[in-house]
Amino acid sequence: NGIEYSLLQTVVEACQKKRQCKFQTSPKTFGGDPCPGVRKYVEVAYKCRPYEFRSKVACENDVVPLKCNPNARIAVYSASYGRTEYESIQCPQPQGVPEEIHGIR
Repeated sequence: NGIEYSLLQTVVEACQKKRQCKFQTSPKTFGGDPCPGVRKYVEVAYKCRPYEFRSKVACENDVVPLKCNPNARIAVYSASYGRTEYESIQCPQPQGVPEEIHGIR
């Protein structure tokens, strides 16, 4: 969908071929919020070229740093934005919002 594409584009523009980078995970950075009031997370899968695969999970509205060793460069593979039960420990919901909301992928 459009938000998923916008997220991937944001991460690629900020990070691709760099040794380190940062990007903001606020919904307006990605062009909208599919579930207002629900705290979401962002997960990025990337590689420190030539050989080290990594991923990073961050909560909504965090600043996400990606970093590689001095001789490596970032290659972004995927970026997802949403919510699943698995992330509820790392990105807890605000008071009164149930945890049983399934992810948007």
